[in-house]
Formats: sequence, structure tokens, C-alpha cells
Amino acid sequence: MPVNALGLPVHLESYLAEFLDRTTGPQPLIDLLAVTGSGARCKYRHGWSDLDVFVVAEASPLDGIRQILAELEGGGVKLGMTVLTRAECRAGAVTSASFITGQSVHVDGGWLLHWD
Repeated sequence: MPVNALGLPVHLESYLAEFLDRTTGPQPLIDLLAVTGSGARCKYRHGWSDLDVFVVAEASPLDGIRQILAELEGGGVKLGMTVLTRAECRAGAVTSASFITGQSVHVDGGWLLHWD
């Protein structure tokens, strides 16, 4: 499912698409991305909500991810990002609260695949 199929407001859709373009591809920086919270439930309220995302990424590309986030800063997007490594996920460090309020999406070559 492409980013625009999530039903996010245009500015969030553009932000998320740009983030994915920069963090996926031949040498991806992230392994998984999940949109959670109001953005996942199609209940985002401009001026009130933030874009909540859950990311799985190894520690080595975190500086690159930080740089991308700094370059994308602005544009009226309030971002709430949780990042865990694969090892932390295997160890059970993912809390149920990370996914209770959202729909999960998995990064696959810059596309978002949605499942219920």
C-alpha cells in the first residue's frame, strides 16, 4: 500500500513519503515502520495531534536517521518517534502500548504494506 493510501493529511503524507524515500532503498536505514496513534486511525487533528511512528532500525544507521529528521524538520509536522533495534524486539522490549492504538505498516522498498 502506498503512503497516500493511509488517509493522512497531505502534509503528513508528504513528510512520511520523504522520510521513507530517504531511509529505504538499496541500503535501507530502517527495517520496519509503523504509524500508530491518531494518524493510523484516520483521526489526526491539525494543531492537536502529532505523527506517531514506531521504527525498527539497527544502532549503526541512527546518526543517518537523525540527520534526515533534522533536514525534514519544519513543515508543521510534530513527530513522536519510537526507535528500537531488532535485538530489543527479539528481547520483548516492544510494549503493547506501541501498537494498541494503531495500524501497523511494514517498509518494503519504499512502500507501506498494511495489515489489520
